[in-house]
Amino acid sequence: MIMQFRLSDTYAFWWPVTVRMPDPDKPGKVLDQSFEAQFLMIGSERLAALDGEGGDQHAVLKEVWTDWRGVEDENGSEAEFSDETRDRCLDYAHVRLALYTAYLEASSGRAAQNTQAPKVKN
Repeated sequence: MIMQFRLSDTYAFWWPVTVRMPDPDKPGKVLDQSFEAQFLMIGSERLAALDGEGGDQHAVLKEVWTDWRGVEDENGSEAEFSDETRDRCLDYAHVRLALYTAYLEASSGRAAQNTQAPKVKN
């Protein structure tokens, strides 16, 4: 389905994210854990400026990652998204890489590759 292009100052969208976690029971193996992230699309100039602030993905993701769905806390309850929980997630390289990859995939106009990764609780 082709939709009419709409020019907007702010464009927020949901995108699937798959995080590859080390399997706690099987050395050398990984578990795929998935959730949906809400991102804000930013222009290429802003992206380049943020990427230049330290050379890593932190600055970009702090600006573009605004919410999540399908994330549980240690007790299996729905985890709330906040600046604190976002920053906690961004401290882990494997989570940060998964989010950054998802954002770049979405902003390139490609459809998500694997939206049905199994959800696994740790």
